Amino acid sequence: MASTSEGENLPQNIHSITFPPGQDALAWRKLYKPCSSQRLFMPSLLKDVDALVHVDADVVFLALLEELWRHLYATAAKHKDLATGWYNRFANIRIMAD
Repeated sequence: MASTSEGENLPQNIHSITFPPGQDALAWRKLYKPCSSQRLFMPSLLKDVDALVHVDADVVFLALLEELWRHLYATAAKHKDLATGWYNRFANIRIMAD
């Protein structure tokens, strides 16, 4: 069980992930391994989940999960109007066209 720096247990839920209705499961199984393809459908299957950290079974955390969450939270947009963000106005990011 993962815990916070205060020793509180973090909430954990286990969901059964399957191919959504209307999808050709056999076709998806031919394209990807089941674990790889099913994660593509997580947003449509877990509509009640606001945020999620998906990790594979071979991941080892060397720090508390809340530290990871703080870093992820820090990357959130700082402006309600995305057009007023710093990167939109000042960053010189080249985008390669086809």
